[in-house]
Amino acid sequence: MKKKPIFSNNFFSIYSSQVNRKKTQKKYDVINFGRRVGVLFYYNDNVLLTKQYRFLINDYSWEISGGSINENETFQEGALREAFEETGFEAKKLKRLLTFYPGLDNFDNETTIYTSEIKKNDTNLNKFVPSINEIEEIKWFKIDTCLKMISKKKILDSMTITSLYAFKLMIVNN
Repeated sequence: MKKKPIFSNNFFSIYSSQVNRKKTQKKYDVINFGRRVGVLFYYNDNVLLTKQYRFLINDYSWEISGGSINENETFQEGALREAFEETGFEAKKLKRLLTFYPGLDNFDNETTIYTSEIKKNDTNLNKFVPSINEIEEIKWFKIDTCLKMISKKKILDSMTITSLYAFKLMIVNN
């Protein structure tokens, strides 16, 4: 599959590709934001979310920690860096929760989510001061509260929504 570059900047690139199958031909225009990673910190059925301003909704959003992986990083290295930058927590043991693509036709953005269990006596957030340029607040929530926040459109980020439902199904319910 040949990728024809259309546009590129520091944050994303766009490419076009022609696919010829047995009975069909289709042109794909794809936006590539690169690999992304998220870390869902938890203890018991509590999860740690960060509050960040998001331009597209012109409001604040509660999300898991995460972001783009640098070109020279593995998924695990990116997860450790992003988690520490956004929460001040060092993820002790990363466990892969899931890997997904937000879209499979035109959105090239492989995303891997990890979990990291925090011991209850490590849940004090008072010692971490988030960067005002990125994180507004950090807070622990019960997983069921998070799921209600999704239904009330208080959590809109696809990486966070996917992670919370997967965590509830695969970790809490088992």
